[in-house]
Amino acid sequence: MIWSEDRSQTLRRLVREGKSDRDIAAALGCTPPAVRARRRLLDLPANAPTRDMARAENEQPWDPPTGMVKRRCARCRYWFSAPSELILMCRECVE
Repeated sequence: MIWSEDRSQTLRRLVREGKSDRDIAAALGCTPPAVRARRRLLDLPANAPTRDMARAENEQPWDPPTGMVKRRCARCRYWFSAPSELILMCRECVE
């Protein structure tokens, strides 16, 4: 695939808008790996939220859905909701 300056500018704009590599690939008519490679070549940031951003959001006050309890994972200390007090770890740590 040949990356023209116009395509590179479109890539930059879509990354700024927070689009995923998959969405950008669909818009540009190429594959997500091609987008990822070009994004890295242009030194553009990854467009997925970082783990630190997710953790900061998770630390904000929230209530669990109806019928669930709020738990803190025994392994990673991430807050999650579960159907029972007996569940000690979040889904990511169990898998």
